[in-house]
Amino acid sequence: MEDRLRSSRQGSVVAAAWAILIAGICGCGGSPQAISGRVTLDGQPLSETAIQFIPKKPGVRKTSCEVQNGAYQLPQENGLLPGEYRVDLVDLPPLSHSTTPRRPFPARYTDTSPLSITVEPQGPRTFDFALTSEP
Repeated sequence: MEDRLRSSRQGSVVAAAWAILIAGICGCGGSPQAISGRVTLDGQPLSETAIQFIPKKPGVRKTSCEVQNGAYQLPQENGLLPGEYRVDLVDLPPLSHSTTPRRPFPARYTDTSPLSITVEPQGPRTFDFALTSEP
């Protein structure tokens, strides 16, 4: 009887370990979340910019979208899994020959940006970023 209980417990421990391992490999931790927000530089909306969400957890994909008139939006099908992300901004070249002067943003918001977010399974799902020219 004791051997049967010990075997049953060992089987439960092995099954639980496999479930944790598979969840970690799959990156399972919830479903993708739609997120949106605004990006301004010195109070003015940014355009010709992409916003990137780089996961701090290995094995989770990086996601990005374009910022238009200071706003960005990731729909749920392209959204972020719950977790922590570094937020980088990338300057996009203009698609047309615009006569409007470009407003490049400070390099500190690219590649090693101090910006970050934490996506929770139950919100909030709006993340605004007020960038400044001066450090």
